[in-house]
Amino acid sequence: MPRNLENVKEEILQATRDMIVEKVYGRLNIRDIAKKCGIATGTFYNYFPSKQAVIAAVMQEDWRAFRQVVAEHSHEDKPPIEKLEILFGDLRQMLQSVHQIWQAGFPDDLESGTLNKLYSIRQQLHQDFAQHVCSLIAGHIAPEQEACAADIITRLFFSFAYEQSASFDQLRYFLLRMLD
Repeated sequence: MPRNLENVKEEILQATRDMIVEKVYGRLNIRDIAKKCGIATGTFYNYFPSKQAVIAAVMQEDWRAFRQVVAEHSHEDKPPIEKLEILFGDLRQMLQSVHQIWQAGFPDDLESGTLNKLYSIRQQLHQDFAQHVCSLIAGHIAPEQEACAADIITRLFFSFAYEQSASFDQLRYFLLRMLD
């Protein structure tokens, strides 16, 4: 009896996410993803046209989930510096869990359309993150400086989050001075 194919797309995304952690991008292949999901390789192609497309979908889904986490933390009743520390930790976790591909630079075989889509998604994530940071620091910095400060904080967070040895404590003094 054939397997019931409910939530196949989600299963493919989760299997790909798991396998990115286990394997290097170049060794990740559609056959293995399909096998892990218990589907035929052809079924994979009903949902995604290529390995690059499923990778892009995984990243897009992770970023969507991250934006939701950021929004939830924005409503917590804590001082801005504590909220920023939580956001930094969440950002670091998201970037380091699956996005080794982005950190290491994309492989040469990544299709230009997929690359452009990923850059667009990443740019939107930066903008959304900066807007959340701006709402966190509102009232703690001169109103005319909020957008610029939020952009600087966002760029620092993304830069530091990629570095294993970097910590929020290295940013704390700077952020506290900025929020005075």
